[in-house]
Amino acid sequence: MSLNQVIATIFFGLIASLIFFFIQRGFLDSYFFRDDAKSAVEQAKTDAFKAEVLRQQEAAAKAKAEAEAERLSRKAIEEENRTRQRQLEEESRRARIEAEIEAQQARQRAAEKAREEAQAHQHRLREEAEAAAVERAKKLKAYRAANGGCDLGAHRVCVHVGPAGGGQGGYDAGCVCQSD
Repeated sequence: MSLNQVIATIFFGLIASLIFFFIQRGFLDSYFFRDDAKSAVEQAKTDAFKAEVLRQQEAAAKAKAEAEAERLSRKAIEEENRTRQRQLEEESRRARIEAEIEAQQARQRAAEKAREEAQAHQHRLREEAEAAAVERAKKLKAYRAANGGCDLGAHRVCVHVGPAGGGQGGYDAGCVCQSD
């Protein structure tokens, strides 16, 4: 091998190394050294692959967005349901309180009515007792008047001093009430 051949081999090796280096670094396209038809086919395949990757990424992004929208929708529905439940519980609590208040007021009215009826009954009993006492007093007064001032259950006994046989003359020595 001659010196020229060795220098040419080193020179071409160095150029091949530089080209390989630039291809690896991305400064040169590996399709640069191919013919246009092969490069176009390879470029079309690459573009199709990139388009498919983009389509899949878009589909994944769309699915992710739909899932997020569904999650947010469920979250909103759950929050709305919790709000409705709280409102129903609050309305139920208010209704219970109002019912308790109405029941308490009804018990108070019933107790007041019972108290008034008891007072009216006591008043009637007092009036009846007073009327009975007045009636007894009237009867006792009438009895005393009819029996010479003696109380009920007694009668008047008078002692007469005078001629025998009850003739004229004589006098009443006194009268007393004697029990029966």
